[in-house]
Amino acid sequence: MYIMFYGHQRSCEPIKKYLEAYHVSVFENMEIFIQGLYEKHPDFVFVTMDNAAGMEGVIAAKKMYAELPVVWISNDRDFAAQAYRLNAACFAVKPMSEEKICRILKHCDLL
Repeated sequence: MYIMFYGHQRSCEPIKKYLEAYHVSVFENMEIFIQGLYEKHPDFVFVTMDNAAGMEGVIAAKKMYAELPVVWISNDRDFAAQAYRLNAACFAVKPMSEEKICRILKHCDLL
């Protein structure tokens, strides 16, 4: 299984440590993230960018692969409605506790 992250390395690390059995790539730049989406179809995407940058990442992934499961982790709970509208597999608000991370990964059948 191939999992892509769109976010800063430090915001992805707490989640990545649970995904060692999978091939994982982290993209910190939107253009490179989109290029990565074109080059290899991911099985799952985690978006950990905050604010509108996160929403743009979710939109880009869903526009390319409508059925792609996307987990959106944001610093702003006001994006929850957008996550629902974009059919995100899961939406969570930072900060991320170990318990919250495990709950998300179990919900997505990744743990």
